[in-house]
This record gives sequence, C-alpha cells and structure tokens, in this order.
Amino acid sequence: MLYVLEKWIAMRTVSGNTKYMEECRRGARFLKNILLQLGAIPGACGRTLVYGKFIGKHRSNDKSVPTVLIYGYYDVIAAENENNLWGTDPFNMTGRNGYLYGRGTSDNKGKYPSIYFFFLFKTNHNLYIIGINPCIDFCSERVVKGRSFGCKCHLFN
Repeated sequence: MLYVLEKWIAMRTVSGNTKYMEECRRGARFLKNILLQLGAIPGACGRTLVYGKFIGKHRSNDKSVPTVLIYGYYDVIAAENENNLWGTDPFNMTGRNGYLYGRGTSDNKGKYPSIYFFFLFKTNHNLYIIGINPCIDFCSERVVKGRSFGCKCHLFN
C-alpha cells in the first residue's frame, strides 16, 4: 500500500493549470488500474473521472443489494518548490517522526489507497458493514466538488 501511495503522491494532479492536464489524465489511469488490480469493476467518464465498484466475492450485480457511494477528488493545489521552502520535494513522499509528508497525503489523495485496500479485504473475506454486505461504488473526480462533469453518468446508469 505504501508503494502505491508513493507513486500516487508523485503524480502532479494539479487542477486549474493546463500545464498539468496530461499528468491529471495519467492520475486517472493510475486510479483505474489500481481498482482493476484490486478486483473492482473500473470505469471512467471523460478523461479524468474514475469510478469503480466492489461487488463482493459471492455476489452478482443485483440491483436489490444496497450500494454505498464513496466520493472524493484527487486534485491538489500547485506546490512549486523553486525557493526550497518545503524542505523536501512536495511530490516525493517522505516519512519523518512517524508521519508521511507529500502533496495530498492528508487529503483525499492520501486516503484512496487505504480505502481501496480495505474494500479489497472486505470483499475477499465477505465481511459485513453494519449488518449488510453492500456493493461499494467509488467516484473519484479530478477537480473537487463536481467540476469534472461526469459523475452523473456513472451514478445514474
């Protein structure tokens, strides 16, 4: 999981700057591939919205099974380090005093790998959450709060 997080933090998924658009697309492909490797049914709407579904080990895609949506975003604010004010490269994850440092580690970007790996474990062991064994849907946008335009195509289909 730390290997995945390190690779993920290194991606400069900076929103609002065309200089980083291809890196944002690469970030979307990375998330989609992680979901695929962990056994989810991945997909994408557009170039930067990623979604995935963990159905369960012994389940079909039955519409009567409850679904839990986990929504988030993976963009970060630019963190250029020309003046060396960061102490370390913000896009190179480092550990100090029991904490991980890097652009996005304490925001949604840092939470994705742990959430994905938890649901992989939950799915593989057929664990129940609050007495149910729901399908888990992920909707991950490049830009916070819906500006990626496309979450609707996943959620309502």
